[in-house]
Amino acid sequence: MRQYDKSLYFSTQQMSDSFVLQDLSNVIEGAMCGFNLVHKQALNDGFFKNVTERLLGRYSFGDKELFFTDDLEREGFGFIESAINEDLSGEESDLLGKVTGSVYRSIKRHANGNYRGSAYIDFIQQHVGIRVASGVRALPNPS
Repeated sequence: MRQYDKSLYFSTQQMSDSFVLQDLSNVIEGAMCGFNLVHKQALNDGFFKNVTERLLGRYSFGDKELFFTDDLEREGFGFIESAINEDLSGEESDLLGKVTGSVYRSIKRHANGNYRGSAYIDFIQQHVGIRVASGVRALPNPS
C-alpha cells in the first residue's frame, strides 16, 4: 500500500509565499474545477483525492503504468494531466511531484475526513477558478 502522505510537498507557508508555486498548483486545481464542471459539479472530494494519488504516482513515484478505479477516474486523470502537459511541460517531475503533494494535502485538509462531500472542490472553485484554456481561469460571480 503506497503512503501518499509520505510524498514530498511544499508547506502551506511556502505555497502562500510563492506566486510561482501558486501558479503551478492553480493549473492542477483549475483543471479539477473544469472537470467537475463538465460533470455538472457532481464529483466529490474523494474522487479528486483518488485522481491526485494517480498524479502522485506519476510525478512523485515515477510510475510508468497507472491503475484506475474506473473509467471516470481515468478520464479525470487524463483531463488534469492534459492541462499539466499543456501549461507546465517545461517543469521538472520533482517540482510537479511536490506541487501535487501540496494539492493532495490541501484536499485532505479541506475534506477533513469527509471525502463524500465537496468542501475542497467548492473552495478551489471559489478561489482558483475553472481552467478554460492555457493560462486562463474563470472565477464565479460573487453573489
